[in-house]
Order: sequence, then C-alpha cells, then structure tokens
Amino acid sequence: MSSNIVRMGGTLSSLKGKGLADIIKQRTGRPVLLLDGSGSMGWETKDPEKSRWEALNEIVASLPGDLRKFVFSNACKEVFSLHDLPSGGTRLASAFAHVKSEGIRHVILITDGEPTEPEYRCVDEARGLKVDIFYVGPGDEPTDVLKRIARQCGGQFNSVDLVMDQALLVSSIRGLLGGAQ
Repeated sequence: MSSNIVRMGGTLSSLKGKGLADIIKQRTGRPVLLLDGSGSMGWETKDPEKSRWEALNEIVASLPGDLRKFVFSNACKEVFSLHDLPSGGTRLASAFAHVKSEGIRHVILITDGEPTEPEYRCVDEARGLKVDIFYVGPGDEPTDVLKRIARQCGGQFNSVDLVMDQALLVSSIRGLLGGAQ
C-alpha cells in the first residue's frame, strides 16, 4: 500500500491532510513532462561533450521534484529519473494515448524530432489534451505537425537549443507549471 501512496504523490508528507479528490486533482490537473526518449536524443548537442539526453537530464533536475515525468520512444512510461539511455522511435500518438489513459490533461512535450507514427494519428490522439511543445532538435524548425498539435490543443510551440537556451527552457517550464519552485 505505501508504495502506491508514494507513487501517487511523491512522499507521504506531500499527501498529509489531503483527501482522495485532492490527490486525484494533483495527479491529473497539474502539467506533466512528456519527454522524447528516442535514439536521436542520444546524439550530441552543439557542445560535443554533451548529448541531448544529458542536457535534458540537467534541465529536469532543476525542476520541482514532485513533477511527474513520462518518457516515450517505442513505449511510454512514467519515470522518477532519467537513467535509461535513449533508444527507439518517436511514437508520439502512443505517448498521448498513454498519458490520457492516466487521466492527464496537460503535457509539456520536449522532443527533438518528428513522430514516427502517421501525422493524423498524432493529431487525433492529442485531442483532449493541452500540449505545450518545446522542439529541441537539429535545425531551427520541424515540419508543421508539432506546431499543428500545439495550436489545436491550446498550447504553445517553441524551438529552443537544449544547451544555449537551458535557463530559458527551465524558466518557461516553471511558468507553465504556475511558477512552481
């Protein structure tokens, strides 16, 4: 039982005095990170000593510890740390379906590439979510699918560099979280 309580809220002290409705709202109402864990995230950044995954780890480490994180590639799963090395494809539609099945309504997506599933599936599965997107891939802009998803889902689209814009990315995510420290 206690492992379920810890999984639901992070720590027992963060749940003290909260009813089930409060816990459910905390888990489903607050934005979550949806992180691209595909193989290309292991590629180097403009800093040849650092991969995209390593830069993303630094960013995630500076965000609130109770923030829920989901990593997706060929599958999507909730994680508590980013220790697995990136691999696989960018199955974005499946990731959207997974977080919706968890009752989540708002995701902050960080990805470096285009989905490997058909565009229409990604757009369709994103319906019902608010999706804010940070594109961290090579080049300045991806094709229109990510922008279309953000626009359709009432979110923002931003193209940022994981190394050069790290402080801006952290600040932007904190803003989307409502200023959570």
